Amino acid sequence: MLTVDNNGTLGGSSTLTGEVTIRLTVTFNGEQHVTDKVYRWTKNIKARDGENVQFLQIYSNDGGIIRNSSGSTTLLTRYMDGAHEVDSSLVQYQWYKVQSGQDVTLYGQTLPSLVVRAEDVTDYAIFKVVALYNNNPACEAYFGVDDVSDPVVVTTMATVREFIDGEGIGAVFTRIHRNGTELDPLKSTVFSVNHPAIERTGDYWYFLDENAEGPNGAKGKVQLKQFDGVQWNNVDENYIYTYNYYRMDKNGMMLDKARPYLSDRCILIKPSIIGKTGETMQFICEVEE
Repeated sequence: MLTVDNNGTLGGSSTLTGEVTIRLTVTFNGEQHVTDKVYRWTKNIKARDGENVQFLQIYSNDGGIIRNSSGSTTLLTRYMDGAHEVDSSLVQYQWYKVQSGQDVTLYGQTLPSLVVRAEDVTDYAIFKVVALYNNNPACEAYFGVDDVSDPVVVTTMATVREFIDGEGIGAVFTRIHRNGTELDPLKSTVFSVNHPAIERTGDYWYFLDENAEGPNGAKGKVQLKQFDGVQWNNVDENYIYTYNYYRMDKNGMMLDKARPYLSDRCILIKPSIIGKTGETMQFICEVEE
């Protein structure tokens, strides 16, 4: 919460927008990570008591937010002459975008509202409108539009929960969801040594190839294959994100610190990777854009 003293100017009487930087520090597994989060604010100047002041306000019915870098939001205006709202048809408007402290004219944007599209906003953008009414001094107002991202849920799964008597083979893979929609979806949910019994042209299958050379020089690979109507062929999987896998032993100690254990869409696991019978291992995936 940003608190301002009564009659305070918050940076000066002519300053209508500014920034507050808050440093966030997180410590995980003995390592400290620091990031600075910048919050931007705008303000309107209060009229003096007894003045029949002209007041211009920008507002939005949907909060003025762009969500997940798509869609648009509409900024609306309200012009007050004392206690009375002025019909917008009697007011002249000009919209601007504030960039690097400068007002950039949005030519042709002279209506009482402004449609802001996702491509107009990179993380955060400030828009300004200037209004003229009845030979009064120009009024201006500011509004900040955020491009916000809904939380992304990353889930790492395994096709096998445990190996019995040192036998078996499986895969570890990661799925990403936002608002119930999978991002960078898997081509198939079939992970096996043998191809599916039902073969349909265009279908995919993740082949657990224990003998192939895997990523980072590992022995074994999860190979994506596609059926062309006659046979299953190796295909390259073009995924959006980078998947870095790390191992954690039964005591919760990270085994991979200098670099990831493996970096691939899906990774192959087998008893020899886990270690001795009775040992356990967790796999953690760090996803990067």
